[in-house]
Parts: sequence; structure tokens; C-alpha cells
Amino acid sequence: MTGAEKYLRSLVDQNEYITNMIRRKEELIERSKTIKTVDTSIERVQTSHNTDRICDITTEIAALEQEIEEEDAKLWKSIYEFKQLMNNVHDIAYIRVLNQIYFLFHTPERAAQELKRSRAWIYTKHEEAVKAFEQGNEEFLNRWVIEQMNNSEQIEQLMNRLYEIQQKKQQVEDEESEIKATLLETMKKEQIEKLENVKIKINYIDKSYRRTVNGKLLRELYPDAFRECTNRSEVQPHLRVQMVSA
Repeated sequence: MTGAEKYLRSLVDQNEYITNMIRRKEELIERSKTIKTVDTSIERVQTSHNTDRICDITTEIAALEQEIEEEDAKLWKSIYEFKQLMNNVHDIAYIRVLNQIYFLFHTPERAAQELKRSRAWIYTKHEEAVKAFEQGNEEFLNRWVIEQMNNSEQIEQLMNRLYEIQQKKQQVEDEESEIKATLLETMKKEQIEKLENVKIKINYIDKSYRRTVNGKLLRELYPDAFRECTNRSEVQPHLRVQMVSA
């Protein structure tokens, strides 16, 4: 790819980048509209979740708007530079084709319609126009290519740095997940040991020996032991039982 091809392609890339950000912004706006107002009867966790989603979407939209504004300013600066360089192209057909594709950002098919020419004519004139653009701006394009190479090295360094940060972040997240899993396992074991140590035994006894125990509270404190001893899927709020601790 020649210097002229790289330079002209960079204009298209800038425009496509802005277009994609605008589409992303519109998608987020539509998504935010689909999040209905949370009813007061919905659980607080769900309310909090929807609120967090709306906040995240709003934050991303604001960031996109700022980036779109910045990139748009860069693009117009590049287009102004492009128009200045076009003064070194003197064939009217070349100028019209290049303006269609790199100023108006039309596809070759759209350019053919606008100029009332065949697509073959557009492709042929475009190839010739790029060569004319290269010849008329050779000194500038040589400097531009060198600057882009330097920028590419800087970008590569930044990308490597970003990769290192992401790796460290992933390592921290993995360690956090491992700690949480260990805590849950430890808590589970402690709960089992607690139930085993208490050794609750509930028996139905004769009327002459029975006493009233709050079965509902007992079920809440020791649900596993209560179900095992009573062998009932549903229990009454209050049962006349005997609790024996070993």
C-alpha cells in the first residue's frame, strides 16, 4: 500500500470510527428506554440492579458523546488538510472522484450514481487519481508515513502496557474468586459442625410428659435437623415436642 493509499484510507477509518460510536450511542439510548420504571412491589435487589444498569448506560453515553466530539474535530482537521492537498491534483475527473470517496465518504457505487458514471469508470479514475495525489504530495506523504510509523510504535507500547494491566486485573479477580470460594466452603463446614455438635433430637412424646416448644423458631434455627427428625415437609408453627441436647 502506497503512502497516498494509507493516507486516504485513514480518512475513511476516522469517519467509520465516528459512525460506529454514533450507532453505539443510539443503541444505548434505545436500551435505556426499554428499562421500565421499577414498581415499588419489586424486590430491592431488582430495583438496585436496574438503577445500576441505567447509571452504567448514562455514563457510557456521556463518554461516547465526548469522544465523538473529539474525534469529529480531528476528522474535520484531517479533511481540511485533505482539501489543501487536493490543490496539487489538477485533473477535474480525479478531483471529483476523490471528493466523492474521501470528502463525502460515498462508496464507489454511490459515487457512480452521483457522477452518473459506470462503476468501472469510477474504479479506473480512482486508481489514476490516487497516483496523481501521490505525485502531487510526495514530500508531505513521506513525512506523514514516518509520523504514522512513530505513532504505531507508541500505540504498540501502550497496548502492551494495557495488556499487562489487564493480566494483573485478571489475576486479582482470580485470587478474589478463590478467597470467596474458600470462605464459603469454610462457612459451610462450620455450619455442618455446629449442627452435628448440637445433636438435636425431637421426639413426639406422651401427653403426660410433653411441653410446648416454639417449633417455628426451632425450624428457623436448625432447619436441616428439624426436617430430619420430624420427617415432614411442612410443619405447624407450634409443635408439642421434646428437645434433648446430647
